[in-house]
Amino acid sequence: MKQLNGLKGLLPYLLAKRGTVILIFLLSVWEAVLALLPIQLIGAIVDLLSTGESLFSPLLGSRVELYIAAFTVVYLVRQAISIFCGNRNAMLAFKIIEEIRDDAMVWVMDSYRPYKEERKEGDIVSRVSGDVEAVVRAVAGPLNGLLPMLLRMIASIIILFLWTPPLGLLALALIYPLAISSRQFSLKGKESAAAQRAASGRLVSAISDILYSIPVIKAWGSEDFESKTFHRSVHEIYELNHNLQKAGDRYWCVTHFLMAVGYVAAVALSTRSALAGTMTIGSITVAYLYMFNVLTPAVSLSRYGNDLFQADAALQRVFELKPEEKESASPLRLQSAPKITFEDVTIECNENKRIQNLSFTAMPRQLVVLLGESGSGKSTILQTLLGNQDVEAGRILVDDADMTGRLGLLRDAVAVSFQQAYLFDRSIAGNVAYACEEPDLGRAEECLQASGLGPLAAERGLDFAVGTKGKFLSGGEQRRVAFARALYKKAVLYLFDEPTSELDVETGKGIAAEILRLKAHATVIVATHDPDLAAQANAVIRL
Repeated sequence: MKQLNGLKGLLPYLLAKRGTVILIFLLSVWEAVLALLPIQLIGAIVDLLSTGESLFSPLLGSRVELYIAAFTVVYLVRQAISIFCGNRNAMLAFKIIEEIRDDAMVWVMDSYRPYKEERKEGDIVSRVSGDVEAVVRAVAGPLNGLLPMLLRMIASIIILFLWTPPLGLLALALIYPLAISSRQFSLKGKESAAAQRAASGRLVSAISDILYSIPVIKAWGSEDFESKTFHRSVHEIYELNHNLQKAGDRYWCVTHFLMAVGYVAAVALSTRSALAGTMTIGSITVAYLYMFNVLTPAVSLSRYGNDLFQADAALQRVFELKPEEKESASPLRLQSAPKITFEDVTIECNENKRIQNLSFTAMPRQLVVLLGESGSGKSTILQTLLGNQDVEAGRILVDDADMTGRLGLLRDAVAVSFQQAYLFDRSIAGNVAYACEEPDLGRAEECLQASGLGPLAAERGLDFAVGTKGKFLSGGEQRRVAFARALYKKAVLYLFDEPTSELDVETGKGIAAEILRLKAHATVIVATHDPDLAAQANAVIRL
């Protein structure tokens, strides 16, 4: 487990369900015992038919029917335990998947930084949706398959030693090279798994990128170019699978040879002992089956080892989403329009752009405009006020209290309309009354009316689904729904990013009028390059 960071991440989830894990272990012990008992019964039946006596004669007598009945009962009980154990395993894995998915989405949201997000959307989707499924291989597989096999292997070796030491020694001698070969193949599988998961993430991102950009691809007639580019991502996975298959072919050649040595030796030694009269004829079958219970788990270690390494690589990608733990704090409530002060603040916009030594004050119930061209850092300042962007130097004060690094605690009192609409695949009402369990439809309609979307709401209805990313609305309609969403939230601090862009003159004037009305009870900060809106501001910060 030293380097299996993905599997280590599962430990807290397993410890929280330790009762179920212990139950599965105890059931596996009983399953292993009941899996070995039929071997003795089969050998006893062969002895009974050949000599009229068997190991179980004092208990079952000499009637074959009783032996078959005992075999049937043992087999059915074992299968019942196996089914119940499998069910517990599956439900345990499914529950952990559910919990990790919930946690992963929280991690993604907590660690979001608008201008420092290196993971692409498609890659994150592949981690949360696909990679989490590796819990089944990491939990259900080992507990339901590997654990019973290992228990049977240990018990079989002990029985072989007690029964005939040479066979016990042979079994141990074969386990070592099988384990070494299995480990080498598993390590190869681990390397391949890590590369495959990364390649799969790039493939999902490539698919997402192409689907998003299809209008451009069609306009340029570049389908062949994009198909060739996409094929490189597909072929990368093929090459990884091909190399792993070649390593697997070599591994299985060695494995099958060693297994053949074990089976032949078991049959040969037990046959010679039977001819010498030191063993019964049924012992030949028993020796073979016990050797099978020793070698099969040893070989299966490669499969389960490969599965575990595959699972580890996948789960490691999931747990990489987890941000560093920080001390949690309760949200802070603002009762009235706040005073916002920037004191010599430095913010990194991107690798090539910094806002340095920024100082300004937004007074309560005033409109402050951040005026500048695209790329000047206006959006970065708003993201900083939301707590999404870190401050490199300086202080940000809210009502003269230093809130640098803690601005996220004020989000309950802040409403924002971004430059991009960020609409959900929900109804218009669901987007306007966002995050409300019981939305006020009357208020939602008023907000839509204020944003100039009254006719649209009347025509299509508040339950009209806007589609993924608002695709069933025009760009201007999307922005106005987002503006209505900000109006719906009763806040004391409003942040607007280019609220009048992409709108016709009359609609833009209506939006500007609504922004001015908000000053009556709130502090309003607007990022724009609209000179008409800036002319109506109480203060203008030029960037």
